[in-house]
Amino acid sequence: MDGTYRIKPRWKLGLWALVATGAAGAGGYYAWQGRDCISGRAAACESERDSLKARYGQIESSLARTQGNLSTSRQELDELRKWKNDAAKRMQTFRDMSKKLQKMVDAGKLGVRVRDGRLVMRLPQDVLFPSGSANLSRDGELALMEVAVILKQFSDRRFMVAGHTDNQPVKDKSELYKDNWELSMARALVVTRFMVEAKMKPENIVAAGYGEFDPLAKNNTPEGRRENRRIEIILLPDLSELPTLPEDMAQAAQQKSDK
Repeated sequence: MDGTYRIKPRWKLGLWALVATGAAGAGGYYAWQGRDCISGRAAACESERDSLKARYGQIESSLARTQGNLSTSRQELDELRKWKNDAAKRMQTFRDMSKKLQKMVDAGKLGVRVRDGRLVMRLPQDVLFPSGSANLSRDGELALMEVAVILKQFSDRRFMVAGHTDNQPVKDKSELYKDNWELSMARALVVTRFMVEAKMKPENIVAAGYGEFDPLAKNNTPEGRRENRRIEIILLPDLSELPTLPEDMAQAAQQKSDK
């Protein structure tokens, strides 16, 4: 009895030692495996984070491009609306001016047309000036007075008086007019000064001489040459109606002017 009692505890202790040793070995194995798993998971997370960063950068870049395109589209839309409004205002000015000039048109004293996008009032040279002269006739003064009374109502608009001739040489090449260019310029100046005297603002009117270089018809017939001999009063565009230069072109122009 006593021997059995003493052997039993030793057996139990050996069994417990074996179990403890196995448990310790298993714990060490799984601890090692756990460390490896954790390490691998961290590397996987790091890779995933880098991938997400790259995708986030791509999304941000795409969003920036989209916002830039949207801003450009809005700017283009605003410019298109402005151009449309300016065109509508310009067309209304054309209508108002043409309506007021209709009486002279009907009487054959004046021609009104749109040429190169500008309203052009045409007075035949035969009505205004004797042949080869820059002295206004009486009928010319009366016609110009009618025009000035109408145009000065549009005090916010600017006009150009343009002189034109046919291609026939000046007959009397005196010291006054050496060629058609000088003759056309002299006539334009006379008309401009007359309209300023008729109370048009001098800052709203400018003179130009085209000579024979802007014909409306061929000069090989008397009718064509008569049509080319004329004074035109042209409605100039408002500077605000003109399209703006792109920023890079504007900067280049500014740099060139600064040199």
